[in-house]
Amino acid sequence: MPTVPLRKRLAGSDSYGHAWPEDGSVIDVDYEQAMDLLAIPDAGFTVADQPTTQGEPAPEQGEFSEVEQAGQDATDIPAKRPYRRRTPS
Repeated sequence: MPTVPLRKRLAGSDSYGHAWPEDGSVIDVDYEQAMDLLAIPDAGFTVADQPTTQGEPAPEQGEFSEVEQAGQDATDIPAKRPYRRRTPS
């Protein structure tokens, strides 16, 4: 039976006995079982792009940098006055 490389967002196991040792791990799962798992809403299963070895963790994502608007620096923007709630005297 063909297999599908299946990634699980969070480490854990499924009802078929497969185990993902780390968050984002990828294992090969039988096609029919993979389709059943992918049909579960919000379960965190996705098909990996390429076949991998059993239990291989997800590739590291690149770091994000802060976005600056062209021509503006954070020190150029005037600070807003804090909200003060008015109370009856």
